[in-house]
Order: sequence, then structure tokens, then C-alpha cells
Amino acid sequence: RCITKKIKAQPSCPSSILLIIQFLILFSPFSPHCFKSIRNNWVTEPSQTLQFVEPITQIVYQAKWKDLVRIYNDESNSFIKETKLSYAALYPTNFEKQKVQLACDVFNEKTVIALEKRNLNGTATFVRLVTRMWNMINIKSPHTGYRTNDPDRQPFREKIDERLVFLSNVATMLQLSTWSTRMQSYG
Repeated sequence: RCITKKIKAQPSCPSSILLIIQFLILFSPFSPHCFKSIRNNWVTEPSQTLQFVEPITQIVYQAKWKDLVRIYNDESNSFIKETKLSYAALYPTNFEKQKVQLACDVFNEKTVIALEKRNLNGTATFVRLVTRMWNMINIKSPHTGYRTNDPDRQPFREKIDERLVFLSNVATMLQLSTWSTRMQSYG
């Protein structure tokens, strides 16, 4: 925060560079913690329902944790699993809430497809947005995007990048969601 305040004070600093620096400060060292806190706040929300505004269309959706539980229960009696959902991912203990992999089991493309297949659009939209955000900020190698054939996993190389706007929109969405006061206490 101190660095961004100093940069804002300098009028010669372009806003795109300021955006990049803000995202590096906000997401780089703490990105796994922010990612896990999204899942943890959603699962510990008393109603387990999150109301949010989709950043591009400005449509208000509700993401319901029980939609994920329903998919898990449907798959529990089947030999073929559509998702990576597990009991530990949906009902994490205090120790399991610290595991990034369990949050990744909830927020991934397979879960989005399973939700869309069942017409659970609000939850599918939220999971898709958080999954895309995670893919953008969790780049471990400059070759990850090439290896996975995913343009969102390419390293940020340009000052102006559509993905930075997307990340800014998702950050705003998370701040305006129903549990924004709880999220701010973690950050």
C-alpha cells in the first residue's frame, strides 16, 4: 500500500503501470491466501449463498454452495466423476481450509461444466470467474500458457492487457459481494 501511495503521488506514472503494480502487490505473494479465503468465506457464510454482480453484463447472480453439494451427492454413487469435488473440498476442517488444492477442486473448469449442464447458472458464473482469476494469477512458469494452450496462463508482458481489466473487475465484484466486510478483514 505504501508503494502505491507513493506512485499515485507522482503524476508522470501511467495508470496502466499503476494497475500492474497494484496487482503484483495484491496478488503475487498472497494469491493462494486470497484464493482460499474466497472458498472459505463462501462455505462459512451462514446461508452459504453469495449474491454478486457479474462484472461484464452487470447481471445480479446468486452462487449457492448447496449446488456444489448437490453435484457431489449425485456423483458419490457413480463410478464416473464429472468433477474433482470431494468431501474434504466441500466440508473442509480448519486444517483443510489451508490447502490450496482443495480450493482448486472447487474452482475449476470441470465444476463449471457440471454446473452449466444442470442449469445452475449463478453458481457456474461465479466458479468460472474465480477459476479464470486463479489461472491468471497462479502462473509459475513463463511456459505454462503455451504448455496448457491457455492464453490466460501466459505471463503478463504488456502494459495494457485485457486480463488486467478482468482482474480489476473481479476484484471489484468480490468487494461488492454479500460477504465483502469479511473479505476485507483478511486483506
